[in-house]
Amino acid sequence: MTKSTLFFFQAIGLFFLADMLIPFHATAQEEPKRKQEHFTVDFGGGLGLFLPARSKADDASSSFADNSFVQLNYKKNVFVRLQSFKYTNKFEIPSYDEGIKTDFDVKVHTRNVGLNVGFQLDMRDIQPYAYVGGGLAFLDIPTSSYDPTNNSMLYRQKTDRYSFVSWGLGVNFKESESLSFFAEATGLYIHNLPAAVRNNFNGTVLSVGIKTPLSKK
Repeated sequence: MTKSTLFFFQAIGLFFLADMLIPFHATAQEEPKRKQEHFTVDFGGGLGLFLPARSKADDASSSFADNSFVQLNYKKNVFVRLQSFKYTNKFEIPSYDEGIKTDFDVKVHTRNVGLNVGFQLDMRDIQPYAYVGGGLAFLDIPTSSYDPTNNSMLYRQKTDRYSFVSWGLGVNFKESESLSFFAEATGLYIHNLPAAVRNNFNGTVLSVGIKTPLSKK
C-alpha cells in the first residue's frame, strides 16, 4: 500500500469520525440552549420611597426604602420572585400606663421578605409586569410599661414578626442583554398590627432600579 493510498484511507476515517462526533456535539450544545431559553434567573435592586397609609390619628411620614430581589423566569413570561423591602418610619406613639399618658417619638426599622408570583409581557425594549405574593415582616416596635416600685416608666424595643400580603405593578426598560432599568409600585398590607401603628407600616413602595441576568440566555 502506497503512502498516498494510506493517507487517503486515513482521511476517509477521520471524515467519518468527524461526521459522527459533530452531530452529537451540536445536539449537546442545543439542549442546554433550550433549557436556558426556558429558565433564566435575574437579580434586581433599587431605591425608592415608602408612602404609609395615613389617617387622621397618625403622623407617619414617608421614608426611603430599598428594594432587592432574585427572580426565576419561565419562558420570559411567568416568574417567581424572592423579594425584600426595607424602610424606616418615624412617628409618635401615645402610651397609657397607670393613668399616665406619655407621647414619645420612635424610629422603627422594617424588613419585609416575601415570595411573589407574576406575569410579564415581552415587548422588545419594555416589559410591563404584575405580581402578587406574601411573606414575613420584622418590626422593631418600642413599648412602655409602668414600674410601681420605682414610680417610673420603662421603655424597651421588641422585635416582632408579622405576616403580610403584597401586590405590584411595574415595567422593565431593556438597555441591553445584560442590563435593564425598572420602575415599580408595590402595595404592602401587614396583618395583626397594633391599632396605634397599623397605618404607619401599611402602604406603598415606589422604587426604581436596575435588573441584570444571573444566567446566560
